[in-house]
Amino acid sequence: MLQLVKSVGSFLQRSTHVLCNTSLITSNALAIEPNTAWSKVFLRTNIRNNFPRAREGKRVKVHGWKTRLSTLNGKQILWRRILKGRHVLSH
Repeated sequence: MLQLVKSVGSFLQRSTHVLCNTSLITSNALAIEPNTAWSKVFLRTNIRNNFPRAREGKRVKVHGWKTRLSTLNGKQILWRRILKGRHVLSH
């Protein structure tokens, strides 16, 4: 089980560069993976300005992609959501 979690964690960390840091995507990376399922994952990282909500910044910090990847339990949460087929993996 621990080996599975480690391999999933390393896979998710490699995918982070493609998902979050769009500036890190090079033309070589696009040539290797033009249409993968990971290119269609949505992340809710921007804070909306519809009306003042003081807790929205905290929501992104607590339930965000980087926070999920930084802990073992967070990686397990992401993996469960991937296996369940969720459209949005994290905030």
